[in-house]
Amino acid sequence: MFIKNNQSEYNNRAITFYSKGDFKTALKWFKKAYSPDGDPMILFNIGLCYHSLRDFENALKYYTRFEKENGDKDIYEKCLIYLLSGDYEKGLEIYHTRYGRQSKDGVSFPKLPLKWIDNVEDLKGTNLLVLNEQGFGDEFLFSKSFTELTKQCKSCKIQVYPETIDLFEELYPELDFFTDRTLTAQFLTKFDSYTSTGELFAQFNKTGVKQYEYNETIIDRGRVGIFFAANPESKNAKQRSIDPNIFKKLTDRYELVNLQKGYELDFTENPTLNNFLDTKRVIDKLDFVITIDSSVANLCGILGKECYLVNRKYLDWRYINKFYDSIDVITPTEINNL
Repeated sequence: MFIKNNQSEYNNRAITFYSKGDFKTALKWFKKAYSPDGDPMILFNIGLCYHSLRDFENALKYYTRFEKENGDKDIYEKCLIYLLSGDYEKGLEIYHTRYGRQSKDGVSFPKLPLKWIDNVEDLKGTNLLVLNEQGFGDEFLFSKSFTELTKQCKSCKIQVYPETIDLFEELYPELDFFTDRTLTAQFLTKFDSYTSTGELFAQFNKTGVKQYEYNETIIDRGRVGIFFAANPESKNAKQRSIDPNIFKKLTDRYELVNLQKGYELDFTENPTLNNFLDTKRVIDKLDFVITIDSSVANLCGILGKECYLVNRKYLDWRYINKFYDSIDVITPTEINNL
């Protein structure tokens, strides 16, 4: 996010152009605005312009310069560059530590009187507490490490969100989940070590990306799920969302099922969806799903459901790097070809 300052009119012009999506012109004005004795935030803004232009090499260079001048280390934007470039180890090492920076419930990642686990070898024989990260999509993606890595523990308890616990208990019945955000001293006596779901995932992927194992389900051919609106509070929600009416052309050959909780459409079936377990059970019986970048896309990924992700602009790192082998990326104009 930009920090607006009064250093010069150049900086204000640059912010205006960036806000309009004209990254090349914004880059020109940010470079004019920068001076070695000025605001180092301009270096970050230059990096952000290169990032938006998909020039990852220059973006990384300016993010690093910003860190040096501003006294920061491993800013979140750097991890996205690593992940988009396929450097999972570096990227995930930074990515999961963003917990609590602007978490949805305002809870910062706590320092507990337990041993922090950041190495797979240290899991063996532990009574492990696993704390979750922010966002449903990340929770779904990171869950691919739950089963394999926690087998090594003597005991393990995994924190998830209230909206996802029913889903995880059905997907992983052998594991122990909880939703409480208050970690009392008495509760912590059950454990000798702790880590995060993101740290588990980072360790899980150090030896290469592993795919999920999927369960066979009986599906109804010709029934297709659609999901079209991002959470308005999420980043780039407007850029990711699409007009649901774009799906109307498919009604001549498919029975459409609306997976968007809280919305009703007059040309689809509108099932009751109280939580992600409800959504999972509807998805299980569908032929395939068409969705924007969303929690539903990640849910399809962990279920192995055939899914077409409608991408309007920039693709998230997890889809570029094919963490989910059941998801294909299409543009809005390609929807009618399905």
